[in-house]
Amino acid sequence: MLSASTFTALMPLSLLYTLLANTMNIFTRLEPSLLPTPSTTKSAGPKLAIVTGSNTGIGLETAKKLCTYGYTVIIACRSEAKGRDAVALIEGSEFVAPLDLSSFSSVRAFTKAVTAQYGENSLHLLVNNAGINTNDGPSSDGLDLCFQTNFLGHFYLTNLLL
Repeated sequence: MLSASTFTALMPLSLLYTLLANTMNIFTRLEPSLLPTPSTTKSAGPKLAIVTGSNTGIGLETAKKLCTYGYTVIIACRSEAKGRDAVALIEGSEFVAPLDLSSFSSVRAFTKAVTAQYGENSLHLLVNNAGINTNDGPSSDGLDLCFQTNFLGHFYLTNLLL
């Protein structure tokens, strides 16, 4: 059985492996015809996407690209100020409500706000990008902060949006 310190030391390597494996899986197995392109998305009418962690880094670049493909992108991040700053950078994006994946109540409030604004079953694409790498103790729900943010929060968000 792994001790807590061993688990904490191995967690970043596990996350890196998962990221690399999933990235390679996307590029080696996905048919190019299934990837969104400007010609296939703009003509198909308005489409809605949510990108978690889209106020910076890979999430921000993903949101920018999806907007060029005709998606309305909801910027999903913890900080309303940072979310609104990201919206100012990306034409075609919106900020609906803060989303803190380390809090189940925040995930519920975010999904209720999205559903209230856009209706049921309006989501076309969900990019679960957000993540943290910290050992700052438990989440507001009493679980490991890193585990809840990186895994349980996204799982719960996906299930509520289905």
